[in-house]
Amino acid sequence: MSDLPASLMPDGGHDARLLAMYRNSARAFATKFYDEHYTPPLRVEFGDPAHVDALSFGALTTALQLSTAKIAKGLVFPGADSFRRTQQDVDRAPLVPLGSFGNALLFSFPTPTLIEPGQEEWAIDTDYTLTEAAVKELVTVLPKTFDDQASIDVLPAQAKAVRSAMKTLADAIRITGGIKITLDLPKLDGHVESVLSSDQAKSVEVALSGKRDRLTEETVQATLDGVRTQRRIFYLVKSDGTELHGPVGPELLPQIREYLGRKVTARLQKIVVEDDAGHQSRPVFRLLRLDLDTELDI
Repeated sequence: MSDLPASLMPDGGHDARLLAMYRNSARAFATKFYDEHYTPPLRVEFGDPAHVDALSFGALTTALQLSTAKIAKGLVFPGADSFRRTQQDVDRAPLVPLGSFGNALLFSFPTPTLIEPGQEEWAIDTDYTLTEAAVKELVTVLPKTFDDQASIDVLPAQAKAVRSAMKTLADAIRITGGIKITLDLPKLDGHVESVLSSDQAKSVEVALSGKRDRLTEETVQATLDGVRTQRRIFYLVKSDGTELHGPVGPELLPQIREYLGRKVTARLQKIVVEDDAGHQSRPVFRLLRLDLDTELDI
């Protein structure tokens, strides 16, 4: 989008919060009247257009911002045990509201800024800004369609920050109803769409309701049967026909594409969620390492 007209911006003497409100309003104005070809990079549709209200708009906007901030913190500090967000976390990975249209919320992302002295730990080594990277991760983890149960089944194996973000978003769905998110960035190969219905939000809560994670590692020999690249979910089939699936980090995707349909040796992290009554969930798996099995792959 072109620079905002100076006439839309206030003079000095205003506090930071008021200035932010002016900037957001000015961006929305400029988007509508100054650049008719501009496509907001993030569009979120929800509920029935005839019944959306200010409470729904506010709840969803807040949940999206908090979810983005949590994932951003997880990208920078992947080994952290807690992802309670602070206002400083939100300020580092903000969404820029552009306004609403019917039952849709439109967002942009902040212009990349230099890392301030003393804040070097918040730099990330990717082609995306911190906000872009966090939103991209969020739409990757969310289900692609309303019948995409696999994306929800593997949630216990996702990173803590992702699980916390998904729980925050699922809680908001109780108020807003189901959502559809469209992310459109020039750096992406086309746009990415994700959804989360009210029923899927309930399934998220069930999937993340366990009290304790029992983590073990195991090595299996299997055929790499498939991968959902956009959702980053792998599928292994053992010799007895048992299928194992779960999330995989982006760093392993090139290797997975190369080994598709071949015999492999996989190092997996096995996650079983146990509640206070001792009931255990079905195990889910996270791929840690993948090697071609040269003896079996003939």
